[in-house]
Amino acid sequence: MTFIAGAYSATFNAQAVGILEDGWELEQTVQAEMIRGDNMGDTTQDGVFRGGDCFISGVMREYDAAAFGAIAHYWDSTIGQLGTPDAAGIVDNVGKLLSGLAKQLVLTAATGPNAVPATITADKAILAPGFPIRYILANRPRVIAIRFQLLPYTSGTDVVWWEET
Repeated sequence: MTFIAGAYSATFNAQAVGILEDGWELEQTVQAEMIRGDNMGDTTQDGVFRGGDCFISGVMREYDAAAFGAIAHYWDSTIGQLGTPDAAGIVDNVGKLLSGLAKQLVLTAATGPNAVPATITADKAILAPGFPIRYILANRPRVIAIRFQLLPYTSGTDVVWWEET
């Protein structure tokens, strides 16, 4: 048996994300339309695969303000381009497609014998819709939980959420 452990650094839109409290968590959920028949009541007898969703989460302990602005306020083009987190209260125009606003997220393993996978690259990562950003406005460290949703994209002949090397 081999135990695998190791830290991953991250960049979002080519900007370093910073230090995470307890690393990253990669989560996949599968969607299916469940098939039930009246012969067995509410018993699930089968299901039809209907795709799924993928997320990467972590708690930012120390972070780059420009990178955080691009993550948390992706709909505001001035923040995404200039990295100006002081404009965080901007609502901007609604109706933009998430796939057009998503950026590349790259996790790179710290060197070592158990650095598997060496990198995880998601070309279409975006702050998960509905995930609240909670800003601590106190005399404590400003740790912020973050959750990316990985949108599918085409890589070669496959549709993927992320790729590994």
